[in-house]
Amino acid sequence: MTAGLNYTCASLSDGAIYCWGANDMGQLGNGSANSSPPSSSKPTQVVGLTGGTGVAAGYVHTCAVVSDGTARCWGMNDKGQLGDGTRTSSFQPVVVAGLTNVVQISAGAQHSCALLVDGSARCWGYNYQGQLGNGSTADSPIPIPVSSQSKFTAIAAGNIHTCAVVADPGHDVVCWGDNMYGQLGAGQKGARGSLQPIPIVGVSNVRSLAAGDVETCAVLFDSSALCWGGDLTPNAPPYAVILPIGVVSLASRYRNGCVIMSDRSAACWGYDEVGQLGNGTKMNSSTTSPVAVTGLSDVTAIATGSSHSCASTKNGSLYCWGSNTSGQAGGGSATSLLTPARVAGLP
Repeated sequence: MTAGLNYTCASLSDGAIYCWGANDMGQLGNGSANSSPPSSSKPTQVVGLTGGTGVAAGYVHTCAVVSDGTARCWGMNDKGQLGDGTRTSSFQPVVVAGLTNVVQISAGAQHSCALLVDGSARCWGYNYQGQLGNGSTADSPIPIPVSSQSKFTAIAAGNIHTCAVVADPGHDVVCWGDNMYGQLGAGQKGARGSLQPIPIVGVSNVRSLAAGDVETCAVLFDSSALCWGGDLTPNAPPYAVILPIGVVSLASRYRNGCVIMSDRSAACWGYDEVGQLGNGTKMNSSTTSPVAVTGLSDVTAIATGSSHSCASTKNGSLYCWGSNTSGQAGGGSATSLLTPARVAGLP
């Protein structure tokens, strides 16, 4: 499951991928765009794609890993973020050029990255701040190697930065791209960014990563969580996310984050002007003070978008909350949802 600017996608157990919400650039992958209205509150199946094993939403483009180890992308392509060698947007999936043996894919605002089975990484698309990690600022419409001799176990693309977990005994983290809000974990806010991977001091034993617009977070092997960067905290260096129990997984996007805790409940933090924290209020919460999402249990996956969040549960149901202006929360109206509501229309 993944959430983009104003849309949501889910990969089902049968390999099909369904998306709903805004579709002005074809990011739903249903073969059309700019329909009337240019959105769908009902999940629609991505056309021409079978065997999907994972999906990642950027701002207005989407990418998926296929069971044969290749990748597909669709939606906006002005910076080459679809990776097919063109800058032509597509309303349905196109093959990412030259990629095989893909195990994970991640989509930033206008760039995409993939982790390969050999531990190497490739990125493509917008490179204004060096978020492709190849030592330059030139955009690339095809995947290019990240400049690193290290092998990686996970990768996360944020707005205009990227981070990865290094497959060494310490499971350290490296980041590259923009650092205006300290999202690289290198120095204070406003510190210079990097065109290639640089290590984050004091962050190790990392199991998974999540990169938001201006914040990066990690779940450690001891089930604790750390974040760095962001604009709701005064300092950039890594700080602990304060939770009553351990963390299973974490999601971050735009200026919000959510976690699944060890009891399979959920908590969120960040901006809450349209209810994206899911606790029935519209009150912002800092990273160090997450609030419990109302009424969710047995949570198996969680995702955050620009102003909405979604979670799946053990029984296969999917719930969303927050902004619903384009149907991204799956409701039948444009009214914001302050607490989770079940998404209807999925098989």
